[in-house]
This record gives sequence, structure tokens and C-alpha cells, in this order.
Amino acid sequence: MSTDFDDTIYEATVKALDAATHLKDTDKGAVAALKFLARKIDTEDQLRDLVLERAGEDNVKPPPLDNVSIPTYLKYCEALGLTPAARGAAGAKGAAPAPEPEDELAAFSRKKKRTG
Repeated sequence: MSTDFDDTIYEATVKALDAATHLKDTDKGAVAALKFLARKIDTEDQLRDLVLERAGEDNVKPPPLDNVSIPTYLKYCEALGLTPAARGAAGAKGAAPAPEPEDELAAFSRKKKRTG
């Protein structure tokens, strides 16, 4: 395994996909979306710098930050079994399933009933 962490997100994604032996043809759509997101994340900083420079020259408000692409990228990675947590869950045969996330509203309601 290479320990070169200087790759772009896209380059690292392609390497991870190449190493993933569990992916099937039915995953091609998700893989394409993951690659698209990787390219988008890589170019975001470059484009933002250009836009900010231009916005300063023209005295206009800069565009908002993209706070969606990276979490979405990570969700695709997890869905495709490309994160350590997803690989552990997929590789643990016979292990107990992960617990369901707690329903915060139900927990709040239970707590409220107990305290009166």
C-alpha cells in the first residue's frame, strides 16, 4: 500500500476504486458520481480563489462556500465500502449489525415524560 498522501482527491479516489475488488458493474453509477464529486472538490479551491479575486475587483458579494460536496463524497465512499468503517462492517461476517441511530425526537419525548 502506498503511503503517498499528496494525491488530489480525484487521484486518491481512482486508486481506492482500483484497489476495491468488491465493486460490481451495478456500482458504475455511484462510482461515476463519486469521481465527479472528487473532481469538483479538487477544483473548488482554485475556482473560489478566482471568483474571490474578481468579486473584490468588482465590489460584489462572493458566492457562498460549498459545504455539501465533501459530506456527499464521504457518503458515497461509505456506500461503496471505501472507508475504514464501511470495510470493517462489510468484512465482519457474523458480527452484530450496527445499532440504529437514536431517534432524537423520541428520546426527547421520553425524557420529557420522565421529568414531568
